[in-house]
Parts: sequence; C-alpha cells; structure tokens
Amino acid sequence: MRIALFAALAPAALRSPPHTDHHDDSCVAPLACQLANRGHSVDVIASSDIEFAPNALRAMPNLRLLRVDLPACHADSVLGIESFLTTASRLIADRMALEHCDYDVMHGQCVLSGRVSEHLARARGMPHVVTVDTLAPASRTSCFGDSGVARWKRWSEALLVEGATRAIATSPQCLSEMVAIHGADVRRTDIVPHGYDPHEAYCIDKRIARAILGWDANDCIILQRSDDSTQGIATAIRSLAVAQARHRLPLRLQIIHAGSQSASLALPEITRLRQLATTLGVGAAVRFMDAWPRDVLSIFRSAADVFITLSERSGFASGALEAMACGLPVVASRRASTAYIVQHGATGRVLPSVDPDSLAESLAALCTDRTLRQSMGIAGRRRAENFTWYHVAKALSRVYENAIAASHAAAAGGCSAPAQNWHSQRVNL
Repeated sequence: MRIALFAALAPAALRSPPHTDHHDDSCVAPLACQLANRGHSVDVIASSDIEFAPNALRAMPNLRLLRVDLPACHADSVLGIESFLTTASRLIADRMALEHCDYDVMHGQCVLSGRVSEHLARARGMPHVVTVDTLAPASRTSCFGDSGVARWKRWSEALLVEGATRAIATSPQCLSEMVAIHGADVRRTDIVPHGYDPHEAYCIDKRIARAILGWDANDCIILQRSDDSTQGIATAIRSLAVAQARHRLPLRLQIIHAGSQSASLALPEITRLRQLATTLGVGAAVRFMDAWPRDVLSIFRSAADVFITLSERSGFASGALEAMACGLPVVASRRASTAYIVQHGATGRVLPSVDPDSLAESLAALCTDRTLRQSMGIAGRRRAENFTWYHVAKALSRVYENAIAASHAAAAGGCSAPAQNWHSQRVNL
C-alpha cells in the first residue's frame, strides 16, 4: 500500500493554541516507521520548518520525508489561513508531481494538514483518511472563545468529517463529540488512538532511578508535564499545599519538561508559579526541571510515585500513556482521551472536577497506600502495551484498506461504504 502521511504544515504561530491544532508531530515519525515495517510505502509530507527528533525517521527504502517550503501565514485571519492552505496545496502538488508520487490513500493529521490532504486526494480521486481530535462544547468555548478563527476551525472540522472516506477519532469520547458536534456518520468512522514508543517509555527499578537522580527514598514524588497548562500546574501546587496541611505527607511536585519548546512554560509563567508555591508554603516542594532527551525521561517517570495530567485541551494525552508504560498510577482530568486511557479505579483516578481539594484527596489516597500504587502501576503497564505504535499501525492499516475498498465501491457506482456492519468493525485498541 502506498501512503501519504501528512505531518503539521502550519507555521509555528498556527501550531500553538489557541489557534488550530494541538497535534504533536512526535507521533508522525514513529507511526510512519511502523507502517513501513509492515511493508507499506510511506511518504511523510511536512513543512520545511518542522523539526523531527534525531533519528526519528529511520533510513528505510520504503520510507521518505518530503519537505516543502511553505510561505508565511497570517494566523489571526481566516482569509490569511485559507490563502496559506491554497498555496500549500499547490506547492505540495508540485512537489508530488516532481517526485512522480502515486498513492493509494492520503492521511491528514488534524485540521490543517487534513484540509490540504483532502484537497489533494479529491483532485486525484483517491481515498482520504483524517484524524480529528474534536473538543467538547464547554472546552471549545474556553479554548477558542467566539473568534473568527475559532468558527473557521469548527467549520473545517465539520467539512473534514463529512467529506473524508474514513474519519478517525482517538477515543470513544472523541467519537461521541464528532457525532454530537459535527454530525459524523458512524458507518464511516473508526477509533484509533495515538501510541507510544516502548523504547522511550519503559519501567526501571524505582530504587535505582531515585539513586541516579538523588531523590529521597521516603518522599512521595508527584510528576507533571510542563505542557499541562498554567492553570493545571497552579491547581497541582494548591493541591500540594492542601495535602501537606491535612495529611502531613512528604509530597514533592516535579514539573518535567515536555520536550517541545512550543509546549513549554515561558519564564514569566514559571516565575509566577514559583511565587504561588512560595506563598502557599510549598516552595521547597515544587521543582521545575530542565529539558532532557526523550529516551532519558523514563528514569524520571520510574522514580516518581504518581503522574498527574489536568489539561482540558483537546488532543491525545500521550503523557498519561507514557507514564502508565513506566508503571505509574495516573490522576487525570476528564478530558476525552485521558478518560479513555486511564481506567478509573484500575490504572488511576479520573477526577469528576479539577479542583485542589479533590486532587489533594486523590494524591493522599495514593501516596499513603503503596499496595494500591503498585497494583495500579501493574494494571497501567498491561493496558499501555495495547497502545504501542506497532498496534496503532496495525489498526490504521485496516482503516486504510477499508477506505480504499469504499472508494472503489463508490467509483463503481455503489455506496460510499461496503454493505456490511461497519460499526462492528470499528477499530478499538
């Protein structure tokens, strides 16, 4: 199968919230490699300013990276975004013609690359697959307000969901939102989550990990990623103060660098959060860590006791998945993907509301019960094994096959999808 896999195409201003996609391009490279390992021919289409991790795209005869120089974009203007997408479509089409590219299916990741890949697929008469992480109505209002760009994104999502040969949701909750918000046809939808690399997220002995980092063996270490929103980190700091006041626990909050400059906290934000911790009397218990390579982060995860993720943004919660792969129980907000990944009571806790009191009680319950932490950690590792990029690529291969079959049936004068129970064939990991 010949696959065109589109990474983010937007300039940096568009890739940052609150504009359009929250998609992390770190998922494209491992997915492309696993698809190539399955024997598919894969071209990764990306803007020239997209940076992949070193050695992320391995040298393989059936895997290519096609970079395209794209123009600047007026990210705060709908007209500017549409002009950018038109130009991007033309430049990528020219590059494909130059390289004599011929594909069986095109796959766009999120809105921007989805719009471009949809245009190119329609022009070539080939099937189009799109992954869209939709937002719940309340979150959509808080993230985007009612700006013209926000309305453009909602319209673009609806356009992609309606026009794609197969539309992919990354969780059951995400699928429900696609149906409720955009009227998605469940016969043409699939559930395929993002994955993780087991060579980057793995469990090591906690005593060894703490010895390497110099962390106290008696402290209860709470780990949180730096891309968990300023509000989420502030809530974690307040909950730390509440837990220490109520339970006298030796809690420590470690804010780990997320590995992406665009997702990391700015210095003024860090300063304000440190001042908050000092004001609440927990300044010594909160630490913001420097950036480390991704393949070293498992040491930090393995040395911790609990992982928390409180962001309300859309997108797949890869941090929670990687933490579970390292044997950590996860305390999470009820966003679409975390409520799917984290099994409440089995692999962690999903908070009905994100506030310092409820978070403090969940942390206290976990930090005072080593047996509970260990059982949740074991269950989390077992669940995470189903979310490796190997499994994701296997599921996507079936989606691509179904998309090609539906496209052929439509070209032959049949219906847009084969006459069978598509709901029962939905891909679930």
